Amino acid sequence: MLAILSKEQYLILAAPICLTLVLASADRARADGRGVRGGSLRGWIGRYRTRQAAAATTVAMVLAAAAGGYVLWDQTSP
Repeated sequence: MLAILSKEQYLILAAPICLTLVLASADRARADGRGVRGGSLRGWIGRYRTRQAAAATTVAMVLAAAAGGYVLWDQTSP
């Protein structure tokens, strides 16, 4: 969070960092046996129904909110 908010140029990194946090939290064992390549949407969504994925999503939302708040603050500050 400090890295994103330390410089205005790092705000562009917020989106890939948040996306990586959420996608890396998937549980491969819950892929319903067929996985993403098999085309099972239920299995793909099931990979993200874990506590780890919920925590990663929460952290990503906090980072995105902090980056958005910084953008708003930067535009309104003199």
